[in-house]
Amino acid sequence: MLLSYFVLFNDLEKIEFPRSQHSKLNWRFNSKKSKMTRIFAPLIFLCFSISVSAQFGLNARYVINDADNWLIEQADGSGNINLLDKGYAFGIDYWFRIKDLRIEFLPELNYSTFSNESNRLNINSEVQVYSLLVNTNIYFLDMSGDCTCPTFYQEGPTLKKGLHLQISPGLHYFDGTISTPTAEASSSTITYSIGAGLGFDLGFSKNLTITPIAGIRYFPGLKWEAVTDVFDPNTNIFVSEESSVFQYSAGIRVGLRFGE
Repeated sequence: MLLSYFVLFNDLEKIEFPRSQHSKLNWRFNSKKSKMTRIFAPLIFLCFSISVSAQFGLNARYVINDADNWLIEQADGSGNINLLDKGYAFGIDYWFRIKDLRIEFLPELNYSTFSNESNRLNINSEVQVYSLLVNTNIYFLDMSGDCTCPTFYQEGPTLKKGLHLQISPGLHYFDGTISTPTAEASSSTITYSIGAGLGFDLGFSKNLTITPIAGIRYFPGLKWEAVTDVFDPNTNIFVSEESSVFQYSAGIRVGLRFGE
């Protein structure tokens, strides 16, 4: 079957387009067609190869943010307001692994949302974050195990086969809005982060895995220009437009395997 894909792509290079009043355009297309075929054929072949046995995952997490420079003290001394505060994150990932070694990769598209409202200070904040995460799971207790899928639906100690460390660098598009009775501002930026966590796979069948996971993520310098646009010196509220951020999260992933 896989050989037939190569034959198909070789045949594509032999196709000739008839000449017409648009012959110049056809010539340009034909001259590029061979290069495009050679570039995309291996990618399509790879997709056919890995799609035979693939696992997709859906996850949801509760997230708490800690941003020191975005804490605002309430006038009555009753506490601080965190502009970034708490929220939820949702993701979808695709799973593949290194053969004969229990290091697994789960590139993920993630969406998270955070909001906070202070009636005493009349401050509202809303944030959406769109992320690309490159998750890497390392099964440090079973690096050379015989597992062929993360469901570990085989005989063996559950803790050894299921416990893993996750390393997760990320690229993020951050979009935040802050409003008060007298002003409102929005700003966006692209930033990066590094995350780590511990997960534990629970294999219910060869096609279903449930994974509780807890983690921490660090943003070394996140810029939110809307903060200083809203809180100028006349408001007597002094905050910086940039802050390091720690995220603490806990959630669950549902893994679904197809093809076997």
